Amino acid sequence: PAIRAAYQAAQHVGGKMHLFCASRPTVGEGKLLNREGQPGRGGGSNGSGKGVNVLKAENEFYKSLAVDCSKQQLCVDVWSCGGAYADLATIGQLAKHTGGSVNHYPGFSDVALGEKLSRDLQHNLMREQGLEAVMRVRASRGLRIASFHGHFFLRGVDLLALPNIDQEKTFAIEIAHDENAISSTTACLQAALLYTTTSGERHIRVLTMEL
Repeated sequence: PAIRAAYQAAQHVGGKMHLFCASRPTVGEGKLLNREGQPGRGGGSNGSGKGVNVLKAENEFYKSLAVDCSKQQLCVDVWSCGGAYADLATIGQLAKHTGGSVNHYPGFSDVALGEKLSRDLQHNLMREQGLEAVMRVRASRGLRIASFHGHFFLRGVDLLALPNIDQEKTFAIEIAHDENAISSTTACLQAALLYTTTSGERHIRVLTMEL
C-alpha cells in the first residue's frame, strides 16, 4: 500500500522515487513469500536446477507498477537495507523497468554501513541527471540490433524509455546479421539519446562508431 500511495502522489510530476526497505513486503498486493531454501519455490539445492528460479520475479505486481511509473516518467531507485532474505529479484523490477538502480547493503547496521549509505544517497541525489529520456541504437546495413540489456522499458522494438539517465548507467546490445553476407569491410553503430536537463532544456546526444 505504501508503494502504491507514493506512486499516486508522484505520478503527475514524474522525477525520481527512492524506495527504502529493511525487510521483504509481507502484506498487501505486493506481498512476497520467503523462497530461500524452499525446493518447491525454486530455492532448493537438491540438484534439480530449480534454484535459479529465485533469480526470477515471483509475481507481476512490481513489474506492472514499474511500467506505470515509466509511462509517467517516474524512476525508482531501490535501497535494500535488510539482514534477511529480501527477494530483490522481484522488488528490483521497479528499478529494472524505470531506469533506476538497486543498492544492496546485506546485514545492514548503522555502525558498519550507515556512513556508506549516507554517501551513496548523497551521490545519487547530487549527480547530474537527465529526465524524460529516450534512446535508440542503429546499425549499418546488413546488421540489426537483436536485443537490449539493462534497466529501461522497451517501447516498441528499438526505443528505450528512460525516465532518468546519468553518466553511470550502462546498456548492452546484441548485434545480429541481417543478411547472409556483408559486403562492406566496416560497420557503423549509432546511439542517439534525447533527454531533458534539470534546468528544463531539451538536448540530444549522438554517438557514432565505425568498426
